[in-house]
Amino acid sequence: MSSPSPSVVISIVTYHSDLEDVCAAIASVQSQKLATHLMIADNDSGAEYQEALQSIIPKDATFLELPRNGGFGYGHNQVMLRAPASDYLLILNPDVVLHKGSLATMIAFLEAHPEVGMVAPKVFYPDESLQPLNKIHPNVLDLALRLFAPAMITRLPWVKRRLERYAMIDKGYDNAYSVPFASGCCLCIRRDVMLRLGGFDEGFFLYFEDADLSRRVHELADVWFVPSAHITHRWQRGSRSSKKLLWIMLQSAWRYFMKWGVQLV
Repeated sequence: MSSPSPSVVISIVTYHSDLEDVCAAIASVQSQKLATHLMIADNDSGAEYQEALQSIIPKDATFLELPRNGGFGYGHNQVMLRAPASDYLLILNPDVVLHKGSLATMIAFLEAHPEVGMVAPKVFYPDESLQPLNKIHPNVLDLALRLFAPAMITRLPWVKRRLERYAMIDKGYDNAYSVPFASGCCLCIRRDVMLRLGGFDEGFFLYFEDADLSRRVHELADVWFVPSAHITHRWQRGSRSSKKLLWIMLQSAWRYFMKWGVQLV
């Protein structure tokens, strides 16, 4: 007798997210040929937005109207706490499209490697160019260069080498490997691992919650990059253009370094 196929709860958290992006994310979830249950949690975007959001959510999905905007990790934790039993959780940004078969690829990797607790896919921009989101553990210098250095500085050879090292360009994006810091835009994690960790640290409102989660998963299991699973991420670098988002990022960076230790370079 064959064993039952793994079950997956897919968690999407919205906060005034672009509804066209959400529609595309939902359609990509529906194209995956696995036993999945989609749950969408909205972080108190208001009645008008939530009504519009509900109109595009499939009838077999679960919609959670959360009472406050508690941040990225808070929203996904609420899904985790209310989700039906499953083997895996897929953390998915509302601006991400799963390519066909990608979820099955990530699950197959986890099924074949019980020592691995969480995996991340290969990420592309909408123009199909690579979005290099694998990272080493954050340090102060690399963070400062990424956030504040003008283009003329980032083109300096030593700076370029540092930033490429931070984004693991030296490791490449064609082979599977263990990654210290996996991007939270799309993460497939064993549910028992997520429950043992207590979910995301909600002290990170936005940014660095994925760096923190990756480190905590590494204390229980391994975290791997699986390049045969593909997604498209319609990412915009809001922290450079918004003073509010930049402040939130700096607060999260401070919390991260206070929690894990300050690494200057």
